[in-house]
Amino acid sequence: AIIQRCAQEVRQAKEAVVVEESACAAAIEKVRESELTKHHEKELEAEARMQQREKEVNEKHDRQVADMQAAIERRDAVHETQLNEEMEANLQKQRALSTEMEALQQEHVAAQLDQSKRFEQEKVMLAEEHSLELRKLREETDRRLQEQQDERNVLTQQHRSQVAVLTQQNEGDSLAHIEKQ
Repeated sequence: AIIQRCAQEVRQAKEAVVVEESACAAAIEKVRESELTKHHEKELEAEARMQQREKEVNEKHDRQVADMQAAIERRDAVHETQLNEEMEANLQKQRALSTEMEALQQEHVAAQLDQSKRFEQEKVMLAEEHSLELRKLREETDRRLQEQQDERNVLTQQHRSQVAVLTQQNEGDSLAHIEKQ
């Protein structure tokens, strides 16, 4: 009965550990999903900022194109030298805008790469934390199982000692009974 009770306790402890591991894994998965959602939101915010900046640059570009068209329309009224100077200035502005657009795109690409690196690092950290938690759970399970095994060994030894004492008493009683007869 004692051994069966110990075996039942061992089974219950194993089941409790499995439930704890499941709960831990689910909690870690929720944290991971939360981190992925935050990362995605950061990417969306960065994309929105980039689009806003591109919109502003495009509006600036559209204004400059409109300015160039106005300058072309004034061509007939303005001396050709002045018109050439205005066009050259507008071309320089356009080149500056093109350079600014390139810089913005490079900055955007760099930001995406940086976010990807951080995301990968976070994934590695989460995986390491998960591995550590599982290892701790396994160590705790092994420790509990060993404690239960030790307790079972002690109880088994006590049981054997009691059986031996009872056997000796029975033999002594039987000899005394035989001697009386």
